[in-house]
Amino acid sequence: MKSRWLRAWLRLFPADFRGDFGDEMRASVDEELRDARTRRGRAGVAWRNVTAALRVGPRLHLEQWRQDLRHAVRALAHAPLFSLAAVGALAFGIGSTVSTFGLADAFLFRPLPFARPAELVHLWAADRARGDDEMRASLQEFEAWRSRDDLFSGVAAFNYSSVELTGGPEPERIPAGLVSAGLFDVLGVPPLAGRALRAGDDQPGAAPVVVLGEAFWRQRFGGSPEAIGRSLAIGGVPHTIVGVMPASFVFPLPITRLWVPRILDRARLTPDVQPLQVVARLRPGVAPGQVTSGLEALAPDLGASYPALAGRTVNVVPLGEALNFAWDLFAIGSVVIGVANLLVLLAACANISSLMLGRAVTRGREVSIRAALGASRFRLVRQLMAESLVLAGCGALAGLGIAQAGLRLADRLIPMELYRAAPFAVDWRAAGVAVVLAAGAALLFGLSPALRFARANLAEAMRQDGTGGTTSRRSLRLQSLFVRKQVAFTVVLLVGTLVAARTFARLSTVDPGFETGGVTTMSLVLPVSRYADRAAVARFHADVSDAVRRVPGVDAATTVNYLPLNHETAIVPVSADGPGADAAVRRPEAQSLAVGPEYFRVLRIPIAAGRAFTPADTSDGRPVAVVNDTLARRLWPGRSPVGASLWIEDDVAPRTVVGIVGDTRQVDLGEAAGGQVFLPQAQSPWTYLRVLARGVDGREADLTALRAAVHDVDPLLPIVEVRSLRQVVDDFLLPQRALGAVLLVLGGFSLWLALFGIYGIVTCHVADRRREIGVRVALGADRSRIVRFVVGRGVRLAVHGSVAGLVLAAAGSLAARAFVPGLAVADPLVMLAVVGLIVGVAAAAAFVPARRAARVDPLRAIRG
Repeated sequence: MKSRWLRAWLRLFPADFRGDFGDEMRASVDEELRDARTRRGRAGVAWRNVTAALRVGPRLHLEQWRQDLRHAVRALAHAPLFSLAAVGALAFGIGSTVSTFGLADAFLFRPLPFARPAELVHLWAADRARGDDEMRASLQEFEAWRSRDDLFSGVAAFNYSSVELTGGPEPERIPAGLVSAGLFDVLGVPPLAGRALRAGDDQPGAAPVVVLGEAFWRQRFGGSPEAIGRSLAIGGVPHTIVGVMPASFVFPLPITRLWVPRILDRARLTPDVQPLQVVARLRPGVAPGQVTSGLEALAPDLGASYPALAGRTVNVVPLGEALNFAWDLFAIGSVVIGVANLLVLLAACANISSLMLGRAVTRGREVSIRAALGASRFRLVRQLMAESLVLAGCGALAGLGIAQAGLRLADRLIPMELYRAAPFAVDWRAAGVAVVLAAGAALLFGLSPALRFARANLAEAMRQDGTGGTTSRRSLRLQSLFVRKQVAFTVVLLVGTLVAARTFARLSTVDPGFETGGVTTMSLVLPVSRYADRAAVARFHADVSDAVRRVPGVDAATTVNYLPLNHETAIVPVSADGPGADAAVRRPEAQSLAVGPEYFRVLRIPIAAGRAFTPADTSDGRPVAVVNDTLARRLWPGRSPVGASLWIEDDVAPRTVVGIVGDTRQVDLGEAAGGQVFLPQAQSPWTYLRVLARGVDGREADLTALRAAVHDVDPLLPIVEVRSLRQVVDDFLLPQRALGAVLLVLGGFSLWLALFGIYGIVTCHVADRRREIGVRVALGADRSRIVRFVVGRGVRLAVHGSVAGLVLAAAGSLAARAFVPGLAVADPLVMLAVVGLIVGVAAAAAFVPARRAARVDPLRAIRG
């Protein structure tokens, strides 16, 4: 028992200290124990020595670490090129990984800025037969769900929207949230000033009120408490300001600046009107599965009471996933870029391992002298590991700077409409990730060379000359292994980059079915206060198209409710036989667009048969429609649908098909075009519209003229999102292009690391065989053969690493296709191209030391 206690007590001190004073300390304690005559006295001896060791031991350990770190800093300062190269490689790998974590943290990981966010869920309506799990709810469904107070402690409705502020020098459209009265209580966030919406504010006839966001409150009212109770004109209607929400309250979009009541009017929100998004807070102990089964039990009664809701059920998802409509994209992109960052970091660690092994070998004499002076192998390993920690620490600090710059760039590129639970910034969470990465990297690239050198024959190293002698074959083999690993990681990353590039290039070359050049778009929302009936809305569509068409340079102008490739569409069931032909047969679905007469001319969509819309297709005429080729083949196979009848949704009367147009891509470029049905704006007018003008080239003078034309029709109407149609399509492809650019940068950096590693190992190989090369030259060897011999060494390293990398890349490609539909295949041509690139880079990297070897002076080499 005493021996075990003494061994444990001595281990509290550093190993070198134990080696110098351990015997004396053990003898001293033994003497004290012998002098102690009682058990209590021996316990006192143990207590005094243990407490002294706990007080002194950590200080001794810390002092040794300080000495090792100071020595590491001095040693690295004497090798500035090595230090800068290692820190730069680590900084890039750590910085790119931390910036990726920062994005994923803001979009995926960070808890929502609400009270107990794990309890919050989003309730979607769902139609299993149609395969649609994310449908908005009707007022009747919302009220039925809200009645289940055994499942929820609160349920509220909301919508994304924007409102028109009037009363200023110019009309202004502000992003707003339409919310029911209980929403702020459900989310559990109290107002910064005043009050939130309360019961009755969302009922018909209630006095108009508004809650401001803190940023808007400070911008418009200077943060004055006297703003509470004042009036704000929204859509021409005065709204009383009742409260201010804190800046940390982000709902339902980061750009939301104020909140107005969502009026729950049963007279207008009939069961066939389904506009509501629903958020609920679960009661403690209630699981989402219980919610699903509980609400599904309500579906039969709702369907029986309201035929428009027949067949609908519910889908429960976490609130954060529902608010971020690019959740899937960020989840996949974060995994892809995260894996790429990991490969780059591993390649950097392999590179630095090779360099550190070379440094350890060349410093053999120095370390041997330290060992001869009494340094233990553990202390020598720790000194080399201290250099690794210093490099990793500097790399982490520089990486945090790179990460901050990357997050600032991402903040400018990523649209603010995408829900983020926190701003993009390097905070303590990101710093923690950097520390973990730095510690892991230090172990990866520092431990193997340190242990390898600790097992070296130090006596033999002492007999070497001051240069450190030649590199051992075992060290060269270990360095070669690091380079092969590095090449393998590079191959995997380059194959992935080329696969992603082919996928994105394929999307960029897909014909959308319309011409994007020369078209300018503007977004408008007509306020209900001035456009209360369908006739007024239809008249505005006609008037604004005529006004824009008169602008000099405009060839054609039209309106549409949804822009193509702008993440917006409406899906409706359609039928050629009538809605009641066979209730058991599911009706096909089509994208529905309300367009002006010149829509097909503006986008240059070809008319395959029949005609386009004309100004004569008004609400007083017969209902008409235009379909695309895909829908025509689906509903009327083998015959022309021109003149045929088409039922849309629950129409009691059919529409007459007057034309067929070519297929266009409305929502996706990666899938085949779906069925589309076009309706004339005069018969289906929308208060939400886009104005399209062909012929202007985007100059400021042209845009000013377009705005003036709109204001000639309605001078109080705000105009937002003025951009070209080409920019709309470019924004649609922005995530894919950004991902491709990131992978390209990471792949290029990894390729540079591979080149650097191959150059280093071939240089060491040439230095190790310098005497042999000199003998060969002295005996008349052809210098070109020496070049080929040395270059072959680098090429063999590249080929061996490439084979391992191709196996990993093939397996990774198959796994990625299971998660990313539509991803291009890593076919043999791609792999061959990557191997050719790697081999070419290896030959180029080896050529410089090969030429140096061929020019060696035989006499100097033999004498050296």
